[in-house]
Amino acid sequence: MHPSSNNPTRTNRVQASIEACTFNATGVATLARILAGRNEDLYQRFSQQFDAAAFAFLSAGAHNDGNQAIPLNGFYQTWDAARSDTATGDAAQAARRQFRERFLVFAFDVVTMWDRFTGGATLMIHIDGTLSPGMTIAPENLHPHVYYLPTYLSEMPSTGVPLTRIVQRFIEDLGVPVVRCWERAMRARGFPLTMSNSQHRTTVDYASLPLVPSPVSANSTHYVFHGRPPGMINQDRLDAAQDAWNRERSDLMAKQALDATEHQDEIRHLRHQLADRDDQIASLLSAREISPEPMDMSPPRNVPPRTLGSFQDKGKAIADRGPDNSSASTSISTCLSTTRTLIGMPSSTSTGTIAPSSSTIISLARSGSGGSVSASTPQMRAKVLQIPSSPPSPTPGARPGHNPLVVFGPRTTVVLCQHGIASGAHRLLFEIESGYFLEEWTEMVHQLLNVNVAVAVAVAEAILDNSPISG
Repeated sequence: MHPSSNNPTRTNRVQASIEACTFNATGVATLARILAGRNEDLYQRFSQQFDAAAFAFLSAGAHNDGNQAIPLNGFYQTWDAARSDTATGDAAQAARRQFRERFLVFAFDVVTMWDRFTGGATLMIHIDGTLSPGMTIAPENLHPHVYYLPTYLSEMPSTGVPLTRIVQRFIEDLGVPVVRCWERAMRARGFPLTMSNSQHRTTVDYASLPLVPSPVSANSTHYVFHGRPPGMINQDRLDAAQDAWNRERSDLMAKQALDATEHQDEIRHLRHQLADRDDQIASLLSAREISPEPMDMSPPRNVPPRTLGSFQDKGKAIADRGPDNSSASTSISTCLSTTRTLIGMPSSTSTGTIAPSSSTIISLARSGSGGSVSASTPQMRAKVLQIPSSPPSPTPGARPGHNPLVVFGPRTTVVLCQHGIASGAHRLLFEIESGYFLEEWTEMVHQLLNVNVAVAVAVAEAILDNSPISG
């Protein structure tokens, strides 16, 4: 809350100070400091903003306040007020000029913001009502201040031709009569209109002047055009300027097209990379739905390719050879060590001795297998190695024989590591062992683990070794 809000006396003093401010350099400076809370440090830090606020405060409602008419050869009261705090002479004239320039900056700021937040287009042309003493009232001696968004000239260079034509037409048809009107008023007031000895006229090469000048500063919306004698801007020159701007626009568009083409290969490559990454993510998500760990579905290493030979013959050959641990290596040891860590078993470097826990070796009552069969009997191995001609289906009423949250057994762990099969495959081994008959195991390993027949036989044998069955 402002300190004066609860102090009527102070509020009245502030109000009186504001009402005493008039539209001149002194009034604007006073009002700006009142708006800054009479904090000089704050005012100096934001002087342009506070001055703009004071200009806006004193200008509010001017467009429809009923004071548009003035007497013949007279002046607006605001014109007199703006000069009331200055004397005569060069210093006073410089002060008034500076005040006008500050308000001109404020006006351009307002119009610029108007176009920015509306997205429209505004053209503002202003001509001072008086000329330097001794100057002839003619189009070539007028220098209008013009507001126009430079972005339109950049994006649409051809708009420079109608802009030039409009400004020159304004100078000839409106500017010259307005200056004459104010000259009569100045004469009526007794102002000297003759040139002093210190002033001189310069010769201008109008043909060399650009149709659209550069802004008064970089990135500004403020242009100062130079009037030309009537007829100096003929249609031939306008057409030539139009052609030049069209070429400039075409060159710009060609450059933009070239830049876009140069980036097409890079964009295409990045899109392919994104597509490949999307495929990888989809594959990982799909594998995660099957197993808690990503499955390594690559072809098994150091295994003969699948041939048209008999599954059973291959199985018997491997069964006769017995377990083959010759391929055990550092990678197998690493795999076994990782598996032990997952199930909480002691670390060991041996690939053939893993002490089974009580949760990994249990009995299984399976329908369809008569009598008690040892895992090492030929009859049992023969059943494991049989492959039916049609895809097997889960055995009705089959129940799991192992805890699916632990590894299947020591022998299966060794075999999976030997052939580079991810440890997540233990989950599938539980499903195969508990859901299919013995003669179906090899085919199910072949299908579910996507391995060749020789590896499927080795895995099926390992399942059998770790699955004692009692009738």
